[in-house]
Amino acid sequence: MKKLLLLLALVPLLAFGQKADSLKTHKVSFGLSYSPDVCYRFLAGSADERSLIKLNNAQDRPLYGFTSGINFAYAFNKKIVLEAGAMFSSKGGQTKKIGLVTDSAGPNSIKYVYHRLYIGLPVKVNINLLTGRAKLYVTVGVSPDIYICEKTNAITGYPDGHTITYKQTYRKGYTVINLAALAGMGFSYDISKHFYFKLEPVFRCSVIPVDAEPIKEFIYSAGLNTGFFYKL
Repeated sequence: MKKLLLLLALVPLLAFGQKADSLKTHKVSFGLSYSPDVCYRFLAGSADERSLIKLNNAQDRPLYGFTSGINFAYAFNKKIVLEAGAMFSSKGGQTKKIGLVTDSAGPNSIKYVYHRLYIGLPVKVNINLLTGRAKLYVTVGVSPDIYICEKTNAITGYPDGHTITYKQTYRKGYTVINLAALAGMGFSYDISKHFYFKLEPVFRCSVIPVDAEPIKEFIYSAGLNTGFFYKL
């Protein structure tokens, strides 16, 4: 009984000690991140749609986009870190310049640029391979992405060299919530006791179609995520 009472008396002290250790090791951190991305898509469909997919692939091109927002991280230990965030991203694609047959006064080419805007809520796990002041890690996770709208620019070219851009915004035509998988490797460095930065090449790809068309579209991007964090 005395041993049991002694153990019960030690529980609050142990809990306090664990709390103090958690504060010393700065388990919680938050920060801002920005990633310039190269964005594109791949198409999937039945055998009957292969010719149309081939035609789209011949005229479509990748587009530069970005992903930026706030991040929160919790270190379970020196090896495992859980990270979540709220991100704004611009994805999309563009066509090559398409020739038009018109009279001498009309446009002789057109090019389309599609900027698709999303709010993402990524959750991922970082596994540290190096655990010192400089850390090397691998990261995997998922991101539910909420579709906002698509901004389309139609750039028409004229024989004398000038162009006119027509802009339009679409809020329908794509699934409201998409799910993307992400994976990458990263490097982080402790600048001081409270601050660290990271560089993280990352690949993101939707795992469900972003539309309900017979030809299914899956969007993906490759970027270099850069972040600055503060440890609490």
